[in-house]
Amino acid sequence: MRFKGKTAFVTGSNGFVGSFLVERLLQEGAEVRCLVRKSANLRWLKDLKVELVYGDISDSESYQNKLKNVDYIFHIAALKHSIKQNDYKKINIQVTEDLLLAAKKESPGLKKFVFLSSMAAMGCSTRENTLSETDTCKPLTHYGSSKAEAEKIVLAYKDVFPVTIIRPPAVYGPRDEDILAMFKAMKLGVRPIFGIQKKYLSMVYVMDLVEALLLSALSKKADGKIYIIAEDKHYSWKEIQDAVAKTLNVKSVTLKIPKSVLFGAALLAELFSGITGVNILLTTHKVRELTGDWVCNIKKAQEDLGFKPVYDINKGMELTAKWYNENKWL
Repeated sequence: MRFKGKTAFVTGSNGFVGSFLVERLLQEGAEVRCLVRKSANLRWLKDLKVELVYGDISDSESYQNKLKNVDYIFHIAALKHSIKQNDYKKINIQVTEDLLLAAKKESPGLKKFVFLSSMAAMGCSTRENTLSETDTCKPLTHYGSSKAEAEKIVLAYKDVFPVTIIRPPAVYGPRDEDILAMFKAMKLGVRPIFGIQKKYLSMVYVMDLVEALLLSALSKKADGKIYIIAEDKHYSWKEIQDAVAKTLNVKSVTLKIPKSVLFGAALLAELFSGITGVNILLTTHKVRELTGDWVCNIKKAQEDLGFKPVYDINKGMELTAKWYNENKWL
């Protein structure tokens, strides 16, 4: 009961990572305020004993006075998919600054502001040179750039109240809609490989990430610092897909999609989005991410936070597939 008697305010609480974080905070004894839109899908929160704060993260007046007597703020909400750079500036940068300003006004006794960033803020690695927190940020996408800028704003408040930034690579697990596409493709017997060259990734199972968020909130050593959180091993795309194939018990045919083909498809998708206004997942920026190496080391988090990832790729994919099947997502 590490958070017994404490109050936590969570943005993005009805999403993939946020909903698991809320569940763990409740298990740890916290009282939880969840910022949600009135139109939001509350399927993961409906049976939880939380205080729903109806508002919009982009409208600070809508949650005015709701940060009073809050001990911890977990800023999880973010925009991940858009072709408009201004959308990222508004949601990922401006919203973060507005939330920090509101916390400064209403929560003078705040114990920790935890910001969920992303390895996208750093840019790609190589397999030989894994990314660490001291590396210069060289984001490849509008999303990554917005996270890097938001991090600077968060760190600017470190003398106002304690702050910690968490950078995960690809996060997966039950309720995740992003990796679901790969599961569906492989169930149909297709194993997509993006790009011709062999690529490597670090990944993190959602419950390991949630534990890291809690550890960072409680650690004074983490004040004013940034931590990369992942499994302590990286994998090739083949190894990741082997784990999926094993848990689904399927055989699949490898389909290598050249980078040039992906870029062409992304350009067409962006043109379609520009004409129709429909948001899309495949963008030219996304292609840069899909065809790069994303490998990191977690030594700093292990030393400072005592972080120990529990779920390897085989166990994590097994639990993810089980949840997809039980909930008829596959």
